[in-house]
Parts: sequence; C-alpha cells; structure tokens
Amino acid sequence: MKIFGFLLLITLSTCYSCKEELFTELPPETQTGEHTFGCYVNGELFVAQRGYAFFGQPYLIAEYLVSANYLKISAYGKSGLISFDGFYPETENVVSIDRAKYRNTLKNLFYEVNNAPIGEIYFTKFDTINNIVSGTFSCKTRLNNNVDSIAYLTQGRFDIELTKYYD
Repeated sequence: MKIFGFLLLITLSTCYSCKEELFTELPPETQTGEHTFGCYVNGELFVAQRGYAFFGQPYLIAEYLVSANYLKISAYGKSGLISFDGFYPETENVVSIDRAKYRNTLKNLFYEVNNAPIGEIYFTKFDTINNIVSGTFSCKTRLNNNVDSIAYLTQGRFDIELTKYYD
C-alpha cells in the first residue's frame, strides 16, 4: 500500500509539473543542446514542448542508431507531432528529407510523405561525444498522400540532445 501511495504521489506531481509553455516565436538557432525545435507550418508557429509527457515519453527526441548511422527526430507541440527519419548525418551536412510526418491533432489531420525528396536538413552540428544534434530544415508533406493538400514546414530549426542506441 505504501508503494501504491508513493507511485500515486509521483504520478500526480509529474502531471502537475507538466505546465504547458506558451511560445510566441521560433527558438533561436543554437548548437549547445538547448533542447529546442520549431518551425512554421503553413505560416503557423509550431514549437516542441519541453519536458516529458505521460509515462516518461519526451516531447522532443533525436534517436541515433550508431551501427547504421541512422537518425530520427520527433517533436511534439501544442498542435501535434512532426517527425523526420532516414538521415545519415555522419557522412553529409546537407541531406534530403525523404520521409516526414506532420500530425495536427487539433484539426485531426495527418500529413505524410515516404520515399520522395520533399525538402532538406542542414546539420550545423552533429556531435556524438557531447550528444548534440543541431540544424535547420524546410520541407512539405501531403495530407493522406493528397497532392492538392500540402503542409509547408518552413524556417525550421532544432538543437537537441542526442540519444544513442547500439545494436
């Protein structure tokens, strides 16, 4: 019973501390692991929330599979999710974005593109010693593969602590 009470207290305090931040502008372009991500989606500001969601899932994460030199970036903001994957940052500074997702949870819309060049990321820092990945990006995604409905992600920037995985 004491353990249940302790877990309940931790859960409630975690939820209470998940205070939503209000963002009015893009985060600055930094290269120090500031844990930031932002862009405009069709002219509307999208900024990743700070901290963790329920069950310890981070709002912003850069996952790097070392053996494959493969990077995935996911950012959860007030209006939804943006994610990119399929990058090989140790071999190139500028890479084509071939896979991207944008899920607008406020409007219940899901945009996705797979295996088609739709934009690019410029890595300004990829540091596997200090675990920092930073850069800028722009791309477009389609609503349920509908070529007439496009979400444009512009002026994107990120500065994230890198989480490394080994096979």
